[in-house]
Amino acid sequence: ISCSVVQGSGPYNEQVFFGNIPGISAISSIFINGNNEEVQFNNTNPGSIGIINLIGTDYVTFKNLRVRSLNVSYGVGFILTAGSDFNTIDSCFIDISVTTGSGSAGIALTGTTSTSLTTTGINGSFNTFSNNIITGGSNGGPYYGMIIIPTNTNGTANNTTRVTNNTIRDFTVYGMYIMYSAGGVYRGNVMSRPTKASPTTHYGIYMSSGMAQDTFDRNVVRQPFEMLQTSTGTFYAYYAIATNIPTARPVIFSNNMMYNIRFNGTLYGFYQLSAQNFRLWNNTFVVDHPTSTATAVTYLYYNSGTPTTTTIRNNIFYLNRGGTGNKYALYFATTGAGYVCNNNAFFMGNAGTNTFLGYYSANQLDLNAWKLVNSSAYDQNSVQANPRFRSYINPDFYQPGADSLNNIGFATPDVQFDFTGQPRSTT
Repeated sequence: ISCSVVQGSGPYNEQVFFGNIPGISAISSIFINGNNEEVQFNNTNPGSIGIINLIGTDYVTFKNLRVRSLNVSYGVGFILTAGSDFNTIDSCFIDISVTTGSGSAGIALTGTTSTSLTTTGINGSFNTFSNNIITGGSNGGPYYGMIIIPTNTNGTANNTTRVTNNTIRDFTVYGMYIMYSAGGVYRGNVMSRPTKASPTTHYGIYMSSGMAQDTFDRNVVRQPFEMLQTSTGTFYAYYAIATNIPTARPVIFSNNMMYNIRFNGTLYGFYQLSAQNFRLWNNTFVVDHPTSTATAVTYLYYNSGTPTTTTIRNNIFYLNRGGTGNKYALYFATTGAGYVCNNNAFFMGNAGTNTFLGYYSANQLDLNAWKLVNSSAYDQNSVQANPRFRSYINPDFYQPGADSLNNIGFATPDVQFDFTGQPRSTT
Protein backbone atom coordinates (compact mmCIF):
# COMPACT_ATOMS: atom_id res chain seq x y z
CA ILE A 1 0.00 0.00 0.00
CA SER A 2 1.38 3.40 -0.99
CA CYS A 3 -0.17 6.68 0.02
CA SER A 4 0.86 10.34 -0.20
CA VAL A 5 -0.02 13.36 1.88
CA VAL A 6 -1.56 15.99 -0.39
CA GLN A 7 0.87 18.83 -1.03
CA GLY A 8 -0.23 22.08 0.59
CA SER A 9 -2.69 20.34 2.91
CA GLY A 10 -0.75 20.79 6.17
CA PRO A 11 0.13 21.42 8.84
CA TYR A 12 -1.86 18.76 10.70
CA ASN A 13 -2.35 19.39 14.43
CA GLU A 14 -2.64 15.92 15.93
CA GLN A 15 -1.01 12.77 17.26
CA VAL A 16 -0.87 9.77 14.96
CA PHE A 17 -1.03 6.15 16.21
CA PHE A 18 -0.30 2.90 14.36
CA GLY A 19 -0.84 -0.49 16.00
CA ASN A 20 -0.58 -4.09 14.88
CA ILE A 21 -1.79 -4.12 11.27
CA PRO A 22 -3.31 -7.47 10.14
CA GLY A 23 -1.85 -8.98 6.97
CA ILE A 24 1.27 -6.79 6.95
CA SER A 25 4.49 -8.41 5.69
CA ALA A 26 7.63 -7.75 3.68
CA ILE A 27 5.65 -8.15 0.45
CA SER A 28 2.57 -6.38 1.76
CA SER A 29 3.95 -3.27 3.42
CA ILE A 30 2.86 0.37 3.80
CA PHE A 31 4.69 3.34 2.30
CA ILE A 32 3.74 6.89 3.33
CA ASN A 33 5.12 9.82 1.34
CA GLY A 34 4.77 12.95 3.45
CA ASN A 35 5.49 15.30 0.52
CA ASN A 36 7.24 17.56 3.09
CA GLU A 37 3.95 18.32 4.81
CA GLU A 38 3.97 18.70 8.58
CA VAL A 39 2.38 16.97 11.55
CA GLN A 40 2.65 19.07 14.70
CA PHE A 41 1.31 18.65 18.19
CA ASN A 42 1.27 20.36 21.57
CA ASN A 43 1.19 17.39 23.89
CA THR A 44 0.14 17.94 27.50
CA ASN A 45 -0.01 14.26 28.50
CA PRO A 46 3.32 13.00 29.93
CA GLY A 47 2.14 9.42 29.49
CA SER A 48 1.90 9.72 25.71
CA ILE A 49 4.57 12.02 24.35
CA GLY A 50 5.04 10.72 20.81
CA ILE A 51 3.74 12.63 17.82
CA ILE A 52 3.96 9.69 15.39
CA ASN A 53 3.55 6.46 17.40
CA LEU A 54 4.26 2.92 16.17
CA ILE A 55 3.06 0.47 18.82
CA GLY A 56 3.62 -3.13 17.76
CA THR A 57 3.71 -1.95 14.15
CA ASP A 58 5.67 -3.68 11.37
CA TYR A 59 6.69 -2.88 7.78
CA VAL A 60 5.74 0.80 7.60
CA THR A 61 7.92 3.38 5.83
CA PHE A 62 7.73 7.15 6.34
CA LYS A 63 9.49 9.38 3.84
CA ASN A 64 9.70 13.17 3.45
CA LEU A 65 7.46 13.93 6.42
CA ARG A 66 7.96 16.94 8.69
CA VAL A 67 7.20 16.45 12.38
CA ARG A 68 7.23 19.22 14.99
CA SER A 69 6.77 19.28 18.77
CA LEU A 70 4.96 22.36 20.08
CA ASN A 71 5.27 21.52 23.77
CA VAL A 72 7.99 23.11 25.92
CA SER A 73 8.24 20.18 28.36
CA TYR A 74 8.20 16.98 26.30
CA GLY A 75 7.74 15.57 22.84
CA VAL A 76 9.15 12.86 20.56
CA GLY A 77 8.93 12.98 16.78
CA PHE A 78 8.63 9.21 16.27
CA ILE A 79 8.19 6.56 18.98
CA LEU A 80 8.59 2.86 18.10
CA THR A 81 7.74 0.39 20.86
CA ALA A 82 6.12 -2.95 21.81
CA GLY A 83 7.88 -5.01 19.14
CA SER A 84 7.77 -2.67 16.17
CA ASP A 85 9.90 -4.36 13.49
CA PHE A 86 11.07 -3.69 9.93
CA ASN A 87 10.02 -0.04 9.86
CA THR A 88 11.82 2.79 8.06
CA ILE A 89 11.98 6.51 8.78
CA ASP A 90 13.75 8.16 5.87
CA SER A 91 14.41 11.77 4.81
CA CYS A 92 12.16 13.27 7.48
CA PHE A 93 12.62 16.63 9.21
CA ILE A 94 11.99 16.45 12.95
CA ASP A 95 11.86 19.74 14.84
CA ILE A 96 12.08 19.58 18.65
CA SER A 97 13.46 23.12 18.99
CA VAL A 98 10.94 24.51 21.52
CA THR A 99 11.19 21.59 23.93
CA THR A 100 13.46 21.86 26.98
CA GLY A 101 12.62 18.82 29.12
CA SER A 102 14.37 15.43 29.39
CA GLY A 103 11.31 13.66 27.97
CA SER A 104 12.16 14.60 24.40
CA ALA A 105 13.81 13.01 21.38
CA GLY A 106 13.75 13.06 17.61
CA ILE A 107 13.33 9.28 17.22
CA ALA A 108 12.97 6.81 20.09
CA LEU A 109 13.03 3.02 19.86
CA THR A 110 12.05 2.49 23.47
CA GLY A 111 9.97 0.54 25.96
CA THR A 112 7.55 3.35 26.76
CA THR A 113 5.34 6.05 25.31
CA SER A 114 5.93 8.22 28.40
CA THR A 115 8.73 10.50 29.52
CA SER A 116 10.88 7.59 30.83
CA LEU A 117 12.48 7.21 27.44
CA THR A 118 15.37 4.92 28.39
CA THR A 119 13.00 2.12 29.41
CA THR A 120 14.11 -1.24 28.04
CA GLY A 121 11.90 -3.97 26.58
CA ILE A 122 11.35 -6.03 23.44
CA ASN A 123 10.93 -2.81 21.52
CA GLY A 124 11.76 -3.54 17.89
CA SER A 125 14.22 -5.13 15.47
CA PHE A 126 15.41 -4.53 11.93
CA ASN A 127 14.36 -0.87 11.83
CA THR A 128 16.06 1.73 9.65
CA PHE A 129 16.49 5.44 10.36
CA SER A 130 18.24 7.19 7.49
CA ASN A 131 18.81 10.62 5.94
CA ASN A 132 16.79 12.44 8.58
CA ILE A 133 17.40 15.86 10.09
CA ILE A 134 16.68 16.14 13.80
CA THR A 135 17.02 19.66 15.09
CA GLY A 136 16.81 21.71 18.22
CA GLY A 137 17.42 25.42 18.57
CA SER A 138 19.50 27.92 20.49
CA ASN A 139 17.43 27.51 23.68
CA GLY A 140 15.51 24.26 23.25
CA GLY A 141 16.15 20.92 21.68
CA PRO A 142 15.71 17.17 22.10
CA TYR A 143 17.34 15.80 25.23
CA TYR A 144 18.17 12.78 23.07
CA GLY A 145 18.62 13.12 19.33
CA MET A 146 17.92 9.41 18.98
CA ILE A 147 17.30 6.63 21.48
CA ILE A 148 17.99 3.11 20.20
CA ILE A 149 17.01 0.33 22.64
CA PRO A 150 15.91 -2.67 20.55
CA THR A 151 15.69 -5.17 23.42
CA ASN A 152 16.55 -5.74 27.07
CA THR A 153 18.85 -8.77 26.93
CA ASN A 154 22.62 -9.24 26.63
CA GLY A 155 24.09 -11.21 23.75
CA THR A 156 20.94 -11.66 21.71
CA ALA A 157 20.84 -12.55 18.04
CA ASN A 158 21.38 -9.56 15.80
CA ASN A 159 18.49 -7.11 15.91
CA THR A 160 20.22 -5.01 13.23
CA THR A 161 19.07 -1.45 13.65
CA ARG A 162 20.44 0.70 10.81
CA VAL A 163 21.06 4.37 11.58
CA THR A 164 22.70 6.05 8.61
CA ASN A 165 23.40 9.52 7.22
CA ASN A 166 21.36 11.44 9.78
CA THR A 167 22.05 15.00 10.91
CA ILE A 168 21.41 15.61 14.61
CA ARG A 169 21.99 19.19 15.65
CA ASP A 170 21.44 21.36 18.70
CA PHE A 171 20.35 18.48 20.92
CA THR A 172 20.50 19.08 24.66
CA VAL A 173 22.65 16.22 26.05
CA TYR A 174 22.78 13.04 23.91
CA GLY A 175 23.21 12.86 20.15
CA MET A 176 22.53 9.12 20.21
CA TYR A 177 21.73 6.96 23.24
CA ILE A 178 22.17 3.24 22.49
CA MET A 179 21.58 0.16 24.64
CA TYR A 180 21.22 -3.58 23.88
CA SER A 181 22.10 -3.20 20.23
CA ALA A 182 23.28 -6.28 18.34
CA GLY A 183 24.46 -6.22 14.73
CA GLY A 184 23.52 -2.57 14.38
CA VAL A 185 25.01 -0.28 11.75
CA TYR A 186 25.58 3.35 12.75
CA ARG A 187 27.19 5.05 9.78
CA GLY A 188 27.63 8.55 8.38
CA ASN A 189 25.79 10.44 11.10
CA VAL A 190 26.76 13.98 12.14
CA MET A 191 26.18 15.27 15.68
CA SER A 192 26.69 18.96 16.45
CA ARG A 193 25.44 21.84 18.59
CA PRO A 194 26.36 24.87 16.46
CA THR A 195 23.78 27.35 17.79
CA LYS A 196 23.10 26.12 21.35
CA ALA A 197 23.28 29.25 23.52
CA SER A 198 23.78 27.57 26.92
CA PRO A 199 25.12 24.09 26.18
CA THR A 200 25.46 21.55 28.99
CA THR A 201 27.20 18.18 29.27
CA HIS A 202 27.63 16.59 25.84
CA TYR A 203 27.55 12.95 24.71
CA GLY A 204 27.89 12.50 20.94
CA ILE A 205 27.22 8.75 20.90
CA TYR A 206 26.48 6.97 24.19
CA MET A 207 26.85 3.16 24.14
CA SER A 208 25.87 0.85 27.01
CA SER A 209 24.58 -2.57 28.08
CA GLY A 210 24.54 -5.73 26.05
CA MET A 211 26.04 -4.68 22.73
CA ALA A 212 27.39 -7.18 20.21
CA GLN A 213 28.71 -7.09 16.64
CA ASP A 214 27.75 -3.47 16.03
CA THR A 215 29.50 -1.22 13.54
CA PHE A 216 30.11 2.49 14.12
CA ASP A 217 31.61 3.95 10.98
CA ARG A 218 32.16 7.41 9.41
CA ASN A 219 30.31 9.31 12.14
CA VAL A 220 31.28 12.89 13.04
CA VAL A 221 31.02 14.79 16.31
CA ARG A 222 31.77 18.52 16.15
CA GLN A 223 30.95 21.97 17.58
CA PRO A 224 29.65 20.90 21.01
CA PHE A 225 30.06 24.32 22.67
CA GLU A 226 30.36 26.56 19.63
CA MET A 227 28.31 29.47 20.98
CA LEU A 228 29.79 29.31 24.50
CA GLN A 229 33.47 28.51 24.13
CA THR A 230 34.16 29.75 27.67
CA SER A 231 32.10 26.85 29.01
CA THR A 232 33.75 24.60 31.62
CA GLY A 233 31.26 21.80 31.01
CA THR A 234 32.10 18.17 30.21
CA PHE A 235 32.37 16.72 26.71
CA TYR A 236 32.30 13.10 25.58
CA ALA A 237 32.45 12.55 21.83
CA TYR A 238 32.01 8.77 22.09
CA TYR A 239 31.13 7.12 25.41
CA ALA A 240 31.09 3.37 26.11
CA ILE A 241 30.22 1.89 29.50
CA ALA A 242 29.54 -1.69 30.62
CA THR A 243 28.76 -2.81 27.10
CA ASN A 244 29.25 -6.54 27.89
CA ILE A 245 30.44 -7.27 24.36
CA PRO A 246 31.13 -11.00 23.72
CA THR A 247 34.70 -11.77 22.64
CA ALA A 248 33.53 -13.45 19.43
CA ARG A 249 31.27 -10.51 18.53
CA PRO A 250 33.41 -7.36 18.86
CA VAL A 251 32.15 -3.87 18.13
CA ILE A 252 33.92 -2.24 15.18
CA PHE A 253 34.51 1.48 15.64
CA SER A 254 36.10 2.81 12.45
CA ASN A 255 36.59 5.94 10.33
CA ASN A 256 34.89 8.14 12.91
CA MET A 257 35.91 11.73 13.54
CA MET A 258 35.72 14.50 16.10
CA TYR A 259 36.89 18.05 15.44
CA ASN A 260 36.05 21.71 16.06
CA ILE A 261 35.99 21.03 19.79
CA ARG A 262 36.37 24.47 21.34
CA PHE A 263 35.61 25.07 25.04
CA ASN A 264 37.40 25.12 28.42
CA GLY A 265 36.05 22.08 30.26
CA THR A 266 36.91 18.41 30.69
CA LEU A 267 37.25 16.68 27.32
CA TYR A 268 37.04 13.01 26.36
CA GLY A 269 37.35 11.84 22.75
CA PHE A 270 36.65 8.13 23.28
CA TYR A 271 35.68 7.23 26.85
CA GLN A 272 35.74 3.53 27.69
CA LEU A 273 34.68 2.37 31.16
CA SER A 274 34.42 -1.36 31.89
CA ALA A 275 33.67 -1.87 28.21
CA GLN A 276 35.54 -4.69 26.49
CA ASN A 277 36.04 -5.99 22.97
CA PHE A 278 36.11 -2.72 21.08
CA ARG A 279 38.19 -2.40 17.93
CA LEU A 280 39.12 1.22 17.18
CA TRP A 281 40.41 1.44 13.62
CA ASN A 282 41.25 4.46 11.46
CA ASN A 283 39.56 7.12 13.58
CA THR A 284 40.58 10.77 13.76
CA PHE A 285 40.47 12.66 17.06
CA VAL A 286 41.32 16.33 16.66
CA VAL A 287 41.48 18.98 19.36
CA ASP A 288 42.95 22.15 17.88
CA HIS A 289 42.06 25.00 20.23
CA PRO A 290 45.24 26.92 21.07
CA THR A 291 43.35 29.82 22.66
CA SER A 292 41.68 27.59 25.25
CA THR A 293 42.35 28.49 28.87
CA ALA A 294 41.26 25.09 30.19
CA THR A 295 42.50 23.98 33.57
CA ALA A 296 40.50 20.75 33.20
CA VAL A 297 41.92 17.50 31.83
CA THR A 298 41.91 16.47 28.15
CA TYR A 299 41.84 12.83 27.03
CA LEU A 300 41.61 11.89 23.36
CA TYR A 301 41.31 8.25 24.44
CA TYR A 302 40.53 7.17 28.01
CA ASN A 303 40.08 3.67 29.40
CA SER A 304 39.34 2.47 32.90
CA GLY A 305 38.41 -1.12 33.62
CA THR A 306 39.78 -4.39 32.27
CA PRO A 307 40.79 -3.65 28.66
CA THR A 308 40.03 -7.16 27.38
CA THR A 309 40.81 -7.37 23.64
CA THR A 310 40.74 -3.62 23.09
CA THR A 311 42.32 -2.74 19.75
CA ILE A 312 43.56 0.79 19.00
CA ARG A 313 45.22 0.89 15.56
CA ASN A 314 45.56 3.18 12.54
CA ASN A 315 44.14 6.20 14.41
CA ILE A 316 45.19 9.85 14.29
CA PHE A 317 45.42 11.67 17.62
CA TYR A 318 45.90 15.42 17.15
CA LEU A 319 46.21 17.42 20.37
CA ASN A 320 46.88 21.17 20.43
CA ARG A 321 44.91 22.73 23.28
CA GLY A 322 45.79 25.79 25.31
CA GLY A 323 45.56 26.04 29.07
CA THR A 324 47.34 24.46 32.01
CA GLY A 325 45.24 21.32 32.45
CA ASN A 326 46.89 17.97 31.82
CA LYS A 327 46.42 16.73 28.26
CA TYR A 328 46.75 13.17 26.99
CA ALA A 329 46.41 11.48 23.62
CA LEU A 330 46.13 8.08 25.37
CA TYR A 331 45.24 7.44 29.01
CA PHE A 332 45.34 3.85 30.24
CA ALA A 333 44.00 4.15 33.78
CA THR A 334 43.98 0.35 34.06
CA THR A 335 47.30 -1.37 33.44
CA GLY A 336 47.98 -4.91 32.34
CA ALA A 337 47.30 -7.07 29.32
CA GLY A 338 44.44 -6.55 26.92
CA TYR A 339 45.38 -3.58 24.78
CA VAL A 340 46.59 -3.95 21.21
CA CYS A 341 47.78 -0.41 20.45
CA ASN A 342 49.95 0.24 17.41
CA ASN A 343 50.23 1.88 13.96
CA ASN A 344 48.85 5.19 15.23
CA ALA A 345 49.85 8.77 14.42
CA PHE A 346 50.28 11.37 17.15
CA PHE A 347 50.66 15.14 17.00
CA MET A 348 51.29 16.98 20.24
CA GLY A 349 51.10 20.76 19.82
CA ASN A 350 52.68 23.32 22.11
CA ALA A 351 49.68 25.62 22.63
CA GLY A 352 49.46 24.93 26.36
CA THR A 353 51.41 23.29 29.14
CA ASN A 354 51.30 19.77 30.59
CA THR A 355 50.81 17.96 27.28
CA PHE A 356 51.67 14.26 27.36
CA LEU A 357 51.41 11.58 24.73
CA GLY A 358 50.12 9.07 27.23
CA TYR A 359 49.58 7.80 30.74
CA TYR A 360 50.47 4.30 31.91
CA SER A 361 51.23 4.24 35.64
CA ALA A 362 52.78 7.68 35.12
CA ASN A 363 52.77 10.52 32.60
CA GLN A 364 54.70 9.77 29.41
CA LEU A 365 55.90 12.89 27.62
CA ASP A 366 56.36 11.69 24.05
CA LEU A 367 56.29 8.64 21.81
CA ASN A 368 59.82 7.58 22.73
CA ALA A 369 58.85 7.41 26.40
CA TRP A 370 55.53 5.76 25.62
CA LYS A 371 57.20 2.98 23.64
CA LEU A 372 59.04 1.86 26.77
CA VAL A 373 56.03 1.33 29.04
CA ASN A 374 54.70 -2.15 29.89
CA SER A 375 57.84 -3.82 28.49
CA SER A 376 57.55 -1.99 25.15
CA ALA A 377 54.06 -3.32 24.47
CA TYR A 378 52.56 -0.35 22.61
CA ASP A 379 52.94 1.73 19.45
CA GLN A 380 56.25 0.35 18.26
CA ASN A 381 55.18 1.08 14.66
CA SER A 382 53.50 4.40 15.36
CA VAL A 383 54.81 7.88 14.54
CA GLN A 384 54.75 11.30 16.15
CA ALA A 385 54.36 13.86 13.39
CA ASN A 386 52.12 16.65 12.11
CA PRO A 387 49.53 15.08 9.79
CA ARG A 388 49.12 18.38 7.90
CA PHE A 389 45.45 17.85 7.16
CA ARG A 390 44.34 18.89 3.68
CA SER A 391 42.01 21.64 4.87
CA TYR A 392 42.73 23.59 1.69
CA ILE A 393 40.40 21.13 -0.07
CA ASN A 394 37.63 21.64 2.47
CA PRO A 395 37.67 22.94 6.06
CA ASP A 396 36.19 19.63 7.18
CA PHE A 397 38.59 17.51 5.14
CA TYR A 398 40.76 15.72 7.70
CA GLN A 399 42.80 13.55 5.38
CA PRO A 400 46.50 13.71 6.25
CA GLY A 401 48.91 15.18 3.74
CA ALA A 402 52.18 14.35 5.51
CA ASP A 403 54.39 11.68 3.93
CA SER A 404 55.53 10.60 7.39
CA LEU A 405 52.10 9.04 7.91
CA ASN A 406 52.08 7.05 4.69
CA ASN A 407 52.24 3.27 4.90
CA ILE A 408 52.31 2.97 8.69
CA GLY A 409 48.85 1.41 8.91
CA PHE A 410 47.84 -2.17 9.55
CA ALA A 411 45.53 -3.76 6.97
CA THR A 412 42.42 -5.37 8.44
CA PRO A 413 39.31 -6.98 6.94
CA ASP A 414 37.31 -5.13 9.63
CA VAL A 415 37.66 -1.87 7.65
CA GLN A 416 37.43 -2.17 3.89
CA PHE A 417 36.57 1.46 3.04
CA ASP A 418 37.78 4.86 4.21
CA PHE A 419 35.78 7.87 5.37
CA THR A 420 35.00 8.92 1.80
CA GLY A 421 33.83 5.43 0.83
CA GLN A 422 36.94 4.55 -1.15
CA PRO A 423 38.47 1.07 -0.76
CA ARG A 424 41.34 0.86 1.71
CA SER A 425 44.56 -0.88 0.81
CA THR A 426 44.69 -4.58 1.66
CA THR A 427 48.47 -4.52 2.19
